[in-house]
Amino acid sequence: MEGELSMGELQSVSLHGGGLRLTPILPPDHAFLYELAMSEENLVLWRFRGTVPPPELFVAQLYSDVLVQFVVRTDAGVPIGHVVAYAPNLQSRHVHLGAVMSQQTHGQLRGAIAMELLIQYLFDFWDFNGIFAEVPEFTQDQMMKKQAERNPFLPFEVTGRRPRFHYFKGRYWDDVIVYLSREAWESRSGSAIAQSNAGER
Repeated sequence: MEGELSMGELQSVSLHGGGLRLTPILPPDHAFLYELAMSEENLVLWRFRGTVPPPELFVAQLYSDVLVQFVVRTDAGVPIGHVVAYAPNLQSRHVHLGAVMSQQTHGQLRGAIAMELLIQYLFDFWDFNGIFAEVPEFTQDQMMKKQAERNPFLPFEVTGRRPRFHYFKGRYWDDVIVYLSREAWESRSGSAIAQSNAGER
């Protein structure tokens, strides 16, 4: 049949690579996700921005305005993170990306690998022009330096900011908006997954 996809093309859609896999959230995962979001290193950066909701409220809001989300696991099944696509605008064809990883993954490629898997999934299943992410100004320099040094495979660009959006450590900070276009994603020269598979974790 004309236009039919080959088996290879169908099998290229994957939620697994680079020693990680993305799995749907099940009720037993709620405790891990709560502990991850409320951990000292993520409490200010993740969804609740310093507040500590009761677990039942956390679970109730976990699925609010979400297009798709996954638990990030190692190949051994150990949960190490959470990636989410939220606030989809199917008319203007864009979506927002969020990711949070456990402290044990810091300094590794695993955060980049998890985001690569989700980004490819989003571009495979929806006709998005691009993907937005939001970064508090007080972490922007660290994030952009890390991207340049270790994650050049995620070619996000700063496109704007919301002034005085966050209050932290006695002052107001901007919310920095970054954007990844489909064209930039498809023309990137490498991937964290390929680098990881080559043994360069």
